[in-house]
Amino acid sequence: MLELAQHRVDAVAADQRIVAVAAVYRVAAAARVAATDAFSLAAQENIQTHGGMGVTWETDCHLFYRRARQYAVMLGSVHEWRERLVVALASQLDMENSA
Repeated sequence: MLELAQHRVDAVAADQRIVAVAAVYRVAAAARVAATDAFSLAAQENIQTHGGMGVTWETDCHLFYRRARQYAVMLGSVHEWRERLVVALASQLDMENSA
């Protein structure tokens, strides 16, 4: 009987770890989307601001814009990460509704 109880405790602990990993995944996807959007917006506004002053090339604004675009391509598109986030949240809602 003690072994059965231990197996049940192990199963519950494993379920809790899976839920924790899923939560971390959702947070990472949300952070990825927010960071990419913020970096792209900041780089674009940087070019607009310094371009209005006529010193875009002297302050390396184009390098930040290129880096923002490069990160967006290397790490996956924002649309893909948003889709992952939506799927993860939908599966969480399904799990909560079925429980």
